[in-house]
Amino acid sequence: MSKNSLTTPIPVFDGESYEFWRVQMKTLFISQDLWDIVENGIPEPADAETLATWTQAKQKEYRENIRRDAKALLFIQQGVNRSIFPRIMGAENCKKAWDILKLEFQGSEKVISIKIQSLWRDFDNLAMKDNEEIRTFISRVVEIINQIKIYGDTIEDKKIVEKVLRSLPQKFEHVVAEIEESKYFSKLTMVELMGSLEAHEKRMSKFIGPSIEQAFESKLKIAEKKKYEGGKSSTSQQFQQKRRIKKLSIPWMRKRKTTLQQQSKRQCGCSNHMTGHKDYFIKFDESFSSEVKMGDGKLQPVEGKGTVVVRRMMWVYFLEQKLEAFAVFVRFKKMVERESNLQLKTLRTDRCGELLSKEFSNYCSQEGIRR
Repeated sequence: MSKNSLTTPIPVFDGESYEFWRVQMKTLFISQDLWDIVENGIPEPADAETLATWTQAKQKEYRENIRRDAKALLFIQQGVNRSIFPRIMGAENCKKAWDILKLEFQGSEKVISIKIQSLWRDFDNLAMKDNEEIRTFISRVVEIINQIKIYGDTIEDKKIVEKVLRSLPQKFEHVVAEIEESKYFSKLTMVELMGSLEAHEKRMSKFIGPSIEQAFESKLKIAEKKKYEGGKSSTSQQFQQKRRIKKLSIPWMRKRKTTLQQQSKRQCGCSNHMTGHKDYFIKFDESFSSEVKMGDGKLQPVEGKGTVVVRRMMWVYFLEQKLEAFAVFVRFKKMVERESNLQLKTLRTDRCGELLSKEFSNYCSQEGIRR
């Protein structure tokens, strides 16, 4: 069997997705050593007399090029369906047939330029949605990049990486900071970035639960189901609600406002928590009344009792060495204070050695952080 024989089926163009067909055909031509003929054509003699003046070697090369041209033209003819074939039926060589399809379905140079500008605009406007997965967002990015390259423009990996990091939502802020300050950032490829972001996404999904809005929505759905089913809800629904929402029973005091303490009973030993903010409650019983003895011995009236939803946030940093802990903490503190417009006042640790250094202690003292 000849090394140039074709065993792979030829992709067929039906008038849709020309760019994808063009890429597949180009790969086919390259594999058969025909792309130069398709792209540039073959040098033709002006007339028979000129051909006769050519050397035997040049005439032999010309005849070989005619054979290769006919082979490439056959591939193009076989690569279009019956409705497209009449457009190229009159083409005498593969370059003419290729250019006819390119002009009709890809457009002129001016049209291509407009399409590229539109694609760059789409690229600049890319932004990941809050509820979108990394893999889905990266697929949107790659699709636009591939189209830009198909139309002949180029884009460096570094520019793509920078754009992706700028387009991530706020929940990836700490990941972006970690990647940008890495010594490997300048050499990071798109594939490596995608793997890193997906790994972080999986880790975060283990710690970050549903938002408060989702909790309210879940509660509303259960309440509606109770209404239409006579007030009964299944055990599985109740279990799912408890699993998704962390609930605390909180008494409400009208006269003396306190802040909501989010420590669990295991952490602070309290079986009940109190707050002066009625708007914290998703469920509130105004018929409840009691008195609470405060630390100064005075009795404080309690008016109502209900349920609040508490969401905890966690940031995870992976360190190659423990000595990186101080620098990472400084970055984390700046990020949190910038996003919350609040100042970090208290730091609670497990008293590990890397957080007991003199440098770390001096920094906390200078920043007014109580430990």
